[in-house]
Amino acid sequence: MSLVFYDLNSNQIKWKVPLPTQYITSLVKFDNHYYLGGDYLYLVNVQDQKVEKKGNINNIISIFSNGNRFILQVNQNNQHILYEYNYEGFYKLFETPYRINSIHFIENDLIIADNQGIHIYEQGVFKNYFINESFSKILIDHNKQLIGATTRGGILIIPNQNDLE
Repeated sequence: MSLVFYDLNSNQIKWKVPLPTQYITSLVKFDNHYYLGGDYLYLVNVQDQKVEKKGNINNIISIFSNGNRFILQVNQNNQHILYEYNYEGFYKLFETPYRINSIHFIENDLIIADNQGIHIYEQGVFKNYFINESFSKILIDHNKQLIGATTRGGILIIPNQNDLE
């Protein structure tokens, strides 16, 4: 398995670098860098054509980022652990028995969707909503409406996310 830089103009491969793993679960751009998640976290340095391992956290099942924050979801012993990453390293946010399907970032807070509802995580405290509904994705549109895609109940639109408070 390789990282391939392909030029559409010339319709040719410009360069190719072997990846240190064949297990890749996530790809995200953060702070003008690309990161791969899988067995570990890897930084992709396109300019130098290198892929390097970052830290020792393993079993990464997803990465969430809004460009300013970078969160890893790790599966360890049937617990889903979220770590926030910055250039100084990783710090643990929280653990949950449920796999998180989607995260939306609002300033310092997180709006989280999983198979047990929507959860707002602010200042280390959870507020839980729609706990009997399974959500696959959430987003906030240009009108600041929270939109959630459920796995069984269609689309949920909350005109003002502050209504959840």
